[in-house]
Amino acid sequence: TVAIAEGAFDALSLYAADLPAISISGVANAGKVLGYIPESCSNVVIALDNDSAGVTAALTLFDILRTSGIRATRLRIEKGKDANEWLCSDPKGFYEAVRKENSL
Repeated sequence: TVAIAEGAFDALSLYAADLPAISISGVANAGKVLGYIPESCSNVVIALDNDSAGVTAALTLFDILRTSGIRATRLRIEKGKDANEWLCSDPKGFYEAVRKENSL
């Protein structure tokens, strides 16, 4: 399992919660996601920003991953605009949500 995040700090925040993560460096790169994830990866957690661009890109990623035979779920950012803001504002809630998502 690997997570896909928009930015480097978001990916590092997910990694701090024991979820390997890759930054796609912005939603404009969502279409290139298959080039970023390892071939052996069969599960992806989409953890993009909690804004309209992030939601739209997440839908695009679901289609790309599903077509490629990769199972995808979405980590819904509950506090703040992204994973890093959530971690900074509510570490306990962030770690619990990420660990739950990683255990699926």
